[in-house]
Amino acid sequence: MTKHFVFDTNSLISASLLADSVNRKAILKVIQLGKIALSNETFDEFIEVLFRKKFDKYFFDENERLELFSEIEQSLEYFSPTEKNHRLP
Repeated sequence: MTKHFVFDTNSLISASLLADSVNRKAILKVIQLGKIALSNETFDEFIEVLFRKKFDKYFFDENERLELFSEIEQSLEYFSPTEKNHRLP
């Protein structure tokens, strides 16, 4: 049985930008242990944020981002949430 782990966009971005971050270490561990479970919306948001110009300084070139994206994408399993957030009164 495959283990699934959920990350939010902020955690994925932190892992992408900072090689020594706790989030990067967690994602590398998850790649060994199972799959990253993400909704399509979260993955789309991750890609949009990752390729923002303000993050250019964290990457040598565009290929470095694409390699990182590819590595994460290979360990993804997409899901569609079945419950919606309910706002408290």
